[in-house]
Amino acid sequence: MAGNVWEWCKDSYDKMAYRQISPRNPIILKDETTWPWKVLRGGSWGDSEIFIRTTYRFSATSDQSDIRWGFRYVVNLPSGS
Repeated sequence: MAGNVWEWCKDSYDKMAYRQISPRNPIILKDETTWPWKVLRGGSWGDSEIFIRTTYRFSATSDQSDIRWGFRYVVNLPSGS
């Protein structure tokens, strides 16, 4: 799935937090009215191979868009389905 689209994440983007917080993959949630930057991960079909990995982070605000940005959703089916 990596490399299909840049995946929007719930996390707020904070470049310095990734250097200061352990574990190396923190979830950072900030108030969107004061901090609108969200994490995008994974690169897309239009990027070079260096960006196509889930550990690479990019940021944008929710009012920005790009054809290469998207999201994935998970469906939890009941047992026996």
